[in-house]
Amino acid sequence: MSDNIKTRVRRHTLQPFNVSELNVTNDLAGNKQINIGDQFKVSSENVKKLLSYLGVKDNLKRNSFHDPEVRWSSLRTALENCNTGSDLGAIVNDRGATVNIVRTTATEPQQLDYSDRIDNALDAIDQSSHDVHSVEITDDCRVKIKTRDQGNEVNCGNNDIWHSGIEVELGHNKQEFNSFYLRLICSNGMTTNEKVARRLASVNNLSNQLTRFISQND
Repeated sequence: MSDNIKTRVRRHTLQPFNVSELNVTNDLAGNKQINIGDQFKVSSENVKKLLSYLGVKDNLKRNSFHDPEVRWSSLRTALENCNTGSDLGAIVNDRGATVNIVRTTATEPQQLDYSDRIDNALDAIDQSSHDVHSVEITDDCRVKIKTRDQGNEVNCGNNDIWHSGIEVELGHNKQEFNSFYLRLICSNGMTTNEKVARRLASVNNLSNQLTRFISQND
């Protein structure tokens, strides 16, 4: 299961870019779209994130899109003067689609590889009382590992059993742990996550950090 996820992550590339490479064009339907150079289109899901990183307000974004030939050109020139260097990158899948915008110190394109961090997280889980419930990759190239602690259940009465677990989220420059309880919300067995604790982790010693988090939230 994890080998398949690792392979799917490696199908993505981090592409650093500068503000000067951004341009606005019309797609085939006549809608405005932001492109990174002449290679990558910024997906509609990531436009807001990109403009937020650049410090562009929503109203200015709308005006810039209204007349891209004039307004966007002026906006890009102003941004270039404010942003002499680039700390942004596009995560691009194997079909050339931009699936995420991230901050990065990279200056050259690089293949994404979360293999070591995935292995470290799974090792920590294996040494705990938790079992791996699922390993998934999201559309924007984040890996989510969910566990269940079968020995830690809370009986709230009327067959309402709360099951505990941990969610590990791994991204290009982010590691996050969340502990939760699965709470029954419907007689048909439907459950919802009630998050209890959250922690941002560093890349180094990920296994030790996760081990401590699990022990503190059992």
